[in-house]
Amino acid sequence: MRKEVFEVRRMTAADLTPEFMECLESLGPTEDVRSDVGLAAIRETFRRQLRAGWETIVALSPNGKIVGTASYFVKHCYHYHGARVCLVEDVAVHNACQRRGVGACLVKFIEAEARRLTCRSIAGRSRAGAVEFYRKLGFRIGGPGGGFQKEL
Repeated sequence: MRKEVFEVRRMTAADLTPEFMECLESLGPTEDVRSDVGLAAIRETFRRQLRAGWETIVALSPNGKIVGTASYFVKHCYHYHGARVCLVEDVAVHNACQRRGVGACLVKFIEAEARRLTCRSIAGRSRAGAVEFYRKLGFRIGGPGGGFQKEL
């Protein structure tokens, strides 16, 4: 089966839509993020993430619908004597779009950004059900909480 092509780009406040919220729901049970209270909290979280230096990206289907999202942060790491590392969080794909290459597009976008920013590695934690996904993308699996890492 041929994988679909998805556009991946940086998220903007205009992307905080019900489609985005539905992607987040794939991470597991949460409070109702689509309620007015949930949407306000998500908007504030987005603003805080930007101020803290996090980037959030979205994957768009060919018809422009948001089908996935992920966040990443580049920092200097003591362990690598000050070299940059890229931390990945909240890789989420809409439940209806699972296993179509959306997650891989998101992670590959982040990996390309990490390389462009001369990061030494890319790492994060994952739930148990996604460990094989990261292994297939060339990550080493290990550490507490389903950690994954790839040297760049």
